[in-house]
Amino acid sequence: MEEMLIGALTFDDFQGFWLIHSVPKYPDSTQQLYTYPETGVKNGQSFICVTFPVTSLNEIGEQLLFMQPSVYDYNLPESFKNLFPNLTKAVTEQALPRSAKNANLANLMSKGGTEFTSFAKHKKFAKDLYADLVATTLQKPFYAETWLNGNGHPLGPSCNGTYNVYDVDRLQILGKTFVHSKDHSKWGISATSAIVCIGDINRMAYGPLFHDFAPDDTYFLTLSSQAARGGGTMCVKNQQLWENFKDAIKLAKCCAGQRSCLPS
Repeated sequence: MEEMLIGALTFDDFQGFWLIHSVPKYPDSTQQLYTYPETGVKNGQSFICVTFPVTSLNEIGEQLLFMQPSVYDYNLPESFKNLFPNLTKAVTEQALPRSAKNANLANLMSKGGTEFTSFAKHKKFAKDLYADLVATTLQKPFYAETWLNGNGHPLGPSCNGTYNVYDVDRLQILGKTFVHSKDHSKWGISATSAIVCIGDINRMAYGPLFHDFAPDDTYFLTLSSQAARGGGTMCVKNQQLWENFKDAIKLAKCCAGQRSCLPS
């Protein structure tokens, strides 16, 4: 998958759901029966599944268009292609127009009346999702739990002094403790208010994917980063959910000079 977005959309003429998660190679569209994949068993994962009215599909499609997912399977009726052009562009992997901005947010109302905010970034945004988009837009410091074991190295806490973003290093849930190296989930919470975001992209800095020699024997590195990938997160304000995530955080990477930065 070229971009980090992992999930699924399923809609009929009236409503459907948007599933965002962190499990590799899921769902498997070649299987007729539901199975949870082995790729999601070894490490911790995160899911958010929201039911939306069908009228939300064009806004969702616009978010996907910014994220530029590699769509491996879809079934889009002709009626939907006409009604939801942004969705059509996204699933057929059309490029974002050059004149467009490189990030977008959409306020989406669920079928049950809960408001969600979707943040989406294009690869040309070339910055961190949480530090440079979510935290600055919501004007809140954040804690982020993402997979920090890919190519490159962890970005580390973003310490601008106003809306810092801290990396979660250790969690305890239902009496079980585990560190970030065993957690493939991708979520964030505000440090000061009941906002929870569940998404699909990590906080990784530039690092070498491979190396080689140019024709003139000059050694060079090819670099990759989560900043240079499309992706996003879905945020909701929910006190109980926020407290559950907040209370699970037992260790976080702090900014220089901070002895502790756990949420209070």
